[in-house]
Amino acid sequence: MKLKRSLYLAHRWLGVAMCLFFLMWFVSGIVMMYVAFPSLTSQERLAGLPNLDAQTVLVDPYPLINGVGAANVESLRLTTLVTRPAYLLKTKDGKFQSIFADTGEKTPAVTAEHALLQAQSFYRNTNAKTMSAAATAPSVRASIAQQNLIIDQWSVSSSLNPHRPLHKIALNDTAGTQLYVSTASGEVVRDTTQHERLWNWLGANLHWIYPFQLRQHVSVWHWLVVVLSFLGMLSVLTGGTVGLMRMRLRQRYRGRDITPYTGVKKIHHLLGLTCFLFFLTYITSGFLSMNPLGIFNSNASCQINERMYSGNLPENSTALRRDNIQQLVKNNSHLKEIRFHWVTDQVYPIGITESTETNFTQHLLEDHGQPLQAIAEHAVTTASAQCNKNTKIIKTTVLNAFDNYYYSHHGSDRPLPAYKIELSDDEKTWVYINASTGDWIFSKTFKQRIQRWLYNGLHSLDFLFLIERRPLWDLIVISLCLLGIVMAFSSAAIAFKRVRLKRSLN
Repeated sequence: MKLKRSLYLAHRWLGVAMCLFFLMWFVSGIVMMYVAFPSLTSQERLAGLPNLDAQTVLVDPYPLINGVGAANVESLRLTTLVTRPAYLLKTKDGKFQSIFADTGEKTPAVTAEHALLQAQSFYRNTNAKTMSAAATAPSVRASIAQQNLIIDQWSVSSSLNPHRPLHKIALNDTAGTQLYVSTASGEVVRDTTQHERLWNWLGANLHWIYPFQLRQHVSVWHWLVVVLSFLGMLSVLTGGTVGLMRMRLRQRYRGRDITPYTGVKKIHHLLGLTCFLFFLTYITSGFLSMNPLGIFNSNASCQINERMYSGNLPENSTALRRDNIQQLVKNNSHLKEIRFHWVTDQVYPIGITESTETNFTQHLLEDHGQPLQAIAEHAVTTASAQCNKNTKIIKTTVLNAFDNYYYSHHGSDRPLPAYKIELSDDEKTWVYINASTGDWIFSKTFKQRIQRWLYNGLHSLDFLFLIERRPLWDLIVISLCLLGIVMAFSSAAIAFKRVRLKRSLN
């Protein structure tokens, strides 16, 4: 009897403590289906760039490369900073360096004035097709909302760490747009609108418990979410156990009822049992998304990654010579950027262009001279040999359609075709490579593939047969969340009555 009493009390007070959290998670989950946390997508970033002009590309990037050493270069792009072409280089320790491609001079420090000019240029290019010539003139209204900003509510993402501090620019347009300009690279790295900011207070900020005052303390935030989701799991498990104990299918309660409860408690009892599996998998998958105690971490001392795949930038490549770069820009109209990708000791310029049919697409600008699949397989083999010389390629699959681990959803845009390369390493790694450019996209170990099902599958219902048949996915997810909202409301009503009764007795 003591165990039974303890079980009842545990569920009662866990319900009191967690009912509003469950309500918050289900409501915010619906919002997040349609309004993502603010980020600067690839399409948005490229829309803010002007087309490259071959006549202004007058130097090559070697002065910039030689300054840091080819072995220390992680990425290299020909892009535009404000209104001038520039080579932007990122070193392997996360530092940015750049020179103007028209003169070869080093770009200046990103002051508030430079950030304003970059924001104005970004806004003009983004809206060039819809705004009048007068509106797109340099007089676009913009002002510094905050200078040398370390972190705020919309810049908490760790991906922005290399760019901090940031200049936050208010454009004072009808959408309430705010741009964040990196003091490291000089680029716009995030944008938000008033619509996004408003809805995210009802979406991601609630769902992830994301106030920046808490989120900037990563360990504290992590363990708070882990503990809350664990308590939520206990609440559901104890509720399911109590619910089964209180149900009678044979010797029924008065009125031939299977539950002893009436009113809100009856709804809570029956709905809890009916949706028990959904509620349990929803909260458990949220718990597992935090990778508690590192259960999905690699056990191997070495994990194959993009840097191993790409190798070091070749020290002398004709692809990086001014004449060749200038010719590529001339031969390919409407280029927004050229990104220099290297693998197997060869540099492959990748042009990023604007297309009315496919929006922004990447094209390999240089004939690589051998099958791209062979290049990718050789690079993956070389990378895996750095971890284990006995690692072999088990199978290479050309994906012309998405599979269960490689798909576009929740704002991600995965290119097709792609290569899936399965390896025989200890982690049973699968590597996905862009079959148009040879770019590394991502890799997944066996543990990470399990986590995909336990989180994306159970939490977001990312099953290929559903997400390829929208709005079927939307209808199912919203319906389940609405059931969760009803359940949370019933919990809150019962909890409120219990707490009020407790106070009156005292």
